[in-house]
Amino acid sequence: MNKEQIATVSVFAALLFLAILMAYFLQDQNRPSDGSWGGAAFRAKPGTEREHAVPFVTEQAFSAPQEVAPSERETALRRHARETLEEETLSEQILRRARSVLAPEQAISELEARITERPELAEEASVQAAMGELYLKADGEAAVAEAEAAFARALNRAEDARARGRILGEGANALWEAGRRPEAIAWLEEGVEAEPLPAGASTPLRVLLGRFYEQEGALDEAEAAYRAAVEAVTADSGPISGDLEGSYRQACLSLARLYRGQDREDAAAAIADAMRARLGGP
Repeated sequence: MNKEQIATVSVFAALLFLAILMAYFLQDQNRPSDGSWGGAAFRAKPGTEREHAVPFVTEQAFSAPQEVAPSERETALRRHARETLEEETLSEQILRRARSVLAPEQAISELEARITERPELAEEASVQAAMGELYLKADGEAAVAEAEAAFARALNRAEDARARGRILGEGANALWEAGRRPEAIAWLEEGVEAEPLPAGASTPLRVLLGRFYEQEGALDEAEAAYRAAVEAVTADSGPISGDLEGSYRQACLSLARLYRGQDREDAAAAIADAMRARLGGP
C-alpha cells in the first residue's frame, strides 16, 4: 500500500470515529431523566403542546353504576304492583286472588264470600267461569255438578258470540283436564248445537271436539267434527282472513292428518289442495 492509499484509509477511519461519537452524544441527550427509553420519541416538540390538555379518563369513569338502595327497589316494586292493581277491574283482582289459593275449597269460599258482599259480581261471566274451574279442582260428584251449573250461568251472561265461544272452550278444557272426558264432549256438543255461532266462534270449538273424539278412539265422530269445522268456514264464499284463517287451516290439517292415519292418502291430498286453493297458498 502506498502513502496515498494509507492517507485515504486514515481519513475514512477518522470520519467514522467522529460519526460514532456524535451518535452516542445525541442519544445521551434524548435519554429521559428517569433513565427509561419508553416515550422520548413520542414527545411533542417544544411550543407545540395544546393549550388545554385532554382530560385523563380515570378508572372511575368506567365503573359500574351505583346500585339502587334496597328500600328504593322495594318502593318501585310496590308502586308497580299498585299501578297494576289499579288497572285491573274488581272482578279481575278477586279472580286472581282466588286462583292463587292452593286449596280449591278455600278459593271457592273466598269467592263466594266476595259475591255475597258484592252481588253484582255474580252477573259477570268471567266470575262464573272461574267458579266452574275452581269446582272442578275440588273433589266429589257434587263439585262437578256445581261446575257445570257455574259454566252454564257464565254462558247465559256472556255478552256476545265470541265470549260464548270462549266460555264453551274453557269449560270443555277444564272438564277434560279434570278427567271428565264424557262430560267435556257432551258440553261441547250441546254448546255448539244449542245456539248457532258464527264460524269464527264455532270452528275452533269443532276442532277441539274432533280432537277429543280422536283421543277417545271415536274416529268417525272425529272426522264428522273436523268436516263440520271446515264446512262452517267454506259455507261463506267470502275471503278468509285473521283468526278465521287460522281456525280453517287448523281444521283442514287436522282432517288431513286423520285421513293419513287411516291410509286415505287421496282424501288427505284433496283436503290439502282445497285448503291451498281457498287460501291462495302454494
